[in-house]
Amino acid sequence: MKRTLLALLAVTALDMFAAQAAMAQAASCALANGGNGASPISTGPTNTLNGFSTFVASGGTALELCTDPAFCFFDPVVEGNLFSEQIGTGGESFWYSADAFIVGNNGLTVNYITAAEAAFATEEPVPGGQFSFTRLRIRIDVPQPGIYTLVHPYGEKQWTVDVVDVGNEINETLDISFTPNLAQSSSFNAVGPFLQWDATAPAAPAGFIGDFNVGHTVTGSPCNTNFIRLSGTNLDGTPIAGGIDGSGADALESTEFFVQGKIFTGLFRAPLAVQRATFNRSDAADAQLEVFATVPGGIATTAVSVAETGTPVRLLAPAALAGNVVDGFFASAALSTANPAAMPNSVAVTAADTAAVAGALPTTLLVKAVDNVVITQADYDVAAKVLTVNATSSDTRAGGPLLTVYETQSPVGIAQTTNAPPFQVTVVSASGGTATATVNVVATPLPLAPTALSGTASAFNSVSLSWTDGSTNEAGFRIKRNGVVVGTVGPNVTTFVNNTGVIENTAYNYEVVAYNAAGESEAAAVSVSTPVAPLNAPAVTSLIALSNSSVRINWADNSNNEAGFRVVRTRTDVASAPVTTQLAAGVITLTQTGLVAGATYSYQVVAFRTPANSTTEQTSASAESTIAVPLGATLNAPSGLATTRLSGTSVRLLWADQSSLETGYRVQRSTATVNATTGVTTAGATFATTTSPNGNIAANATLYNNTGLAQNTMYTYRVNAVDGTTQGPTAQIFYYSGTLPTVSGTGTNATTVVGRVVPRWTRSTNVAVAGYTLQRCTLNNTTVCTAAGPWTDINIAGRNTNLYNDDGLVTGRRYSYRIRTVNAAINQAGNYSAIFSALAR
Repeated sequence: MKRTLLALLAVTALDMFAAQAAMAQAASCALANGGNGASPISTGPTNTLNGFSTFVASGGTALELCTDPAFCFFDPVVEGNLFSEQIGTGGESFWYSADAFIVGNNGLTVNYITAAEAAFATEEPVPGGQFSFTRLRIRIDVPQPGIYTLVHPYGEKQWTVDVVDVGNEINETLDISFTPNLAQSSSFNAVGPFLQWDATAPAAPAGFIGDFNVGHTVTGSPCNTNFIRLSGTNLDGTPIAGGIDGSGADALESTEFFVQGKIFTGLFRAPLAVQRATFNRSDAADAQLEVFATVPGGIATTAVSVAETGTPVRLLAPAALAGNVVDGFFASAALSTANPAAMPNSVAVTAADTAAVAGALPTTLLVKAVDNVVITQADYDVAAKVLTVNATSSDTRAGGPLLTVYETQSPVGIAQTTNAPPFQVTVVSASGGTATATVNVVATPLPLAPTALSGTASAFNSVSLSWTDGSTNEAGFRIKRNGVVVGTVGPNVTTFVNNTGVIENTAYNYEVVAYNAAGESEAAAVSVSTPVAPLNAPAVTSLIALSNSSVRINWADNSNNEAGFRVVRTRTDVASAPVTTQLAAGVITLTQTGLVAGATYSYQVVAFRTPANSTTEQTSASAESTIAVPLGATLNAPSGLATTRLSGTSVRLLWADQSSLETGYRVQRSTATVNATTGVTTAGATFATTTSPNGNIAANATLYNNTGLAQNTMYTYRVNAVDGTTQGPTAQIFYYSGTLPTVSGTGTNATTVVGRVVPRWTRSTNVAVAGYTLQRCTLNNTTVCTAAGPWTDINIAGRNTNLYNDDGLVTGRRYSYRIRTVNAAINQAGNYSAIFSALAR
């Protein structure tokens, strides 16, 4: 949408001279002459309390900040903001304001605002953020396009509205900043003289030019227009049909203004500036508060005191500040020991000087009590590109405040690497204190050389070094062996073990240097020679005869550096020369043949090597081991013969070899039968050899897998060692290629015998069943036993049996039973039947 607006005009202090020159010749309030007849303002000195002008004057009226809530509008105090509490307002207050309004029909409104305002650039009150300005603001909404003219107390203004844009037709703000101590001749303003209530009743409150809460007619317009009047025409200059708001009126006017302003009393604030309010506290001593203040020009006549704000009061008593140097005051006050860890949130420092400045008002400044931070180091090492900042705090309790370098956001004492340091650093304490220091740029000196270097060969392949640290600025130490760096350690470390690349029987030259960003120190040197590496003797683990002409010797290799082994054999039953066999490193077994049956031999295993840097061979021998070569084999029955089921058609046989010099083992198999009446298991008459080839398996064998079995069949196995065609004694075992069944048809038969129960069952037809285990349990006359029992075994031979007369029982007592099939010869048993019970007759 199109509209014609007067652009926002803001004239700052830098623009003021140009603005003054432009407006100085405005001799009339008429539209043709610029439309602004406001007079200049002047300002007083800085108010010590709030940092604003003590007064603003125009047209012969001087006003101070209006902070009486009964007659003035201002922002309330910001809770927790010490400066806001000190000045008694929030972010906005006024020396002067006068506002008028017109509300017509069809949405026509006029808002006319004039003010001399005190504000802050950060909105909330902050020392140093003060910003003062005069304001003329005009906001007009009209119902239709046209040419509109506003006559107001400081002039006349005209706008052309091409298109109606509700809420944005005319919006003009003119803000002009000012500072304290401005003379009228050098000031320019958009408002002034200040409008104030005229003589019409009621009168303005005493000491005020109006009451912001009450509308009233005014006087003071330099244009003699103590009203606002809006008139308008069509864009072609003709009257607007129905008037500017549809009420028939060509113009609307208001003479009611809402005015505030407090007349300056002529009293100035006593000068005062607080330089520091800090505390000291520790775990071992009482806390102390120190306050430093200055009173420019008034040290001889000004009384300065300090007191804590709020409760509980921790200052033991208010303290008067004593003068120290020109314009300076100092106070030191003890804090209550009842709660030494708690510091005052703030202190109130008051200056009262009625002699130096007649009628001066006391000035009370609120200052936060913080710890005193002192930067002890702010160095930048150019070579190392390291910034180091250290600082102390007067808050020295255990676990005291964290001190942080603002520029690096890191704790003090932690070196920070940076290519370019800041010009200065600020340290911020968690207890509120701050300190700033210029960064000192330093060059890194070379570290001093280490001293008292000593070296010891802690092993044939390891050297231990130690030295004395002769420097305080090393980044670490470099260890050199024969001129080559073999390791580094950090600062303050004074030992090093070199176990990489070190060999036996070798002389080494070691050097240790300290280093930092500037370079290396002079070297400390020492020579160390390593010993010859030990050669551990092998240990014979076995020496066995394989036949009547061969043996095998085995040994443990106890070293990892031999060049090889020599096996020395000597016949001991007759005089003979030793026979030596040389083997490669790592070999741990040797088989020798062609020996004499019945002869006795001694064996010794010797490890050998030639050390580095030596021509002398190093050897280490095992203890001697002796063996008598047998005349022939010894055949014994294998022991511990057992079976392990692999599947329904295969079984594994296992045994312990009890023979020596056998040429192999033979495994034979036959069927087996179980007598149904007696339960005796008997081997079949005919055995067949199951092993192959040639009916044997290898000598020293201890297991054999037999496959191709018929399921649910009884077998007999025989195993024996052989020497050629000679058979050794056998070991025999029975095996069943199935599982024993569970007994069915259980119960009890009736009986006339007193003290008897007759358990019965269906006799088993399984060929492997040799009998039954019947179990009995009794608890009382009524309870049937569970699987937990206790149970008593009754063994029954033969599978043809189907009942058992259990006599000698207690009449009327309940007995529980369960039964299973068994065959001890094959070490098998079926699962127990369900539990059944009966009362003994």
